[in-house]
Amino acid sequence: MRTASAELAAVLLSLGMSANAYAQVPSDVLGVYSRSTHTCGFGGPGGADRPPSTKCDEVFEDRLKISPSNPGEAHVSFALHFDLRQNYFCTYSGVGTWAGEKLSLGPPEQQLQPQRADSECRLSVSFTKGTARVSDVGNRCSLSLCNGPARLNGITYRRVAQ
Repeated sequence: MRTASAELAAVLLSLGMSANAYAQVPSDVLGVYSRSTHTCGFGGPGGADRPPSTKCDEVFEDRLKISPSNPGEAHVSFALHFDLRQNYFCTYSGVGTWAGEKLSLGPPEQQLQPQRADSECRLSVSFTKGTARVSDVGNRCSLSLCNGPARLNGITYRRVAQ
């Protein structure tokens, strides 16, 4: 005698559906991505004592990491530094759900400016030819995830490791 769950699985399979309601995150999306960000930095010893007119010609490596989580999900974390002299940066760490060839990111584990959180924040990461592109429609997420005047929308990272 077949159980109800076995019958349901058989019906779903006959219809070409999986018993798992979530699409699996493709393995070629998982890994580490990097981007080089030109920034204003301290420039070594004595850098903090330099005048504010210091050239912004230093490079900082930012990373985006995507690791497996629950079925259909991945843990995502990234940072973007854009002025080390002022300690300006954006950061996100949380879980994304795979749908429509992208990861739709859920609420961040922590916000840099929670008082500026926007309920219309919709953050996602899409993937093309070894790159990961962050989308922040209307720049609504940047307000709480950045501690300075930066925008997350359109930030692109290149894959460096799996």
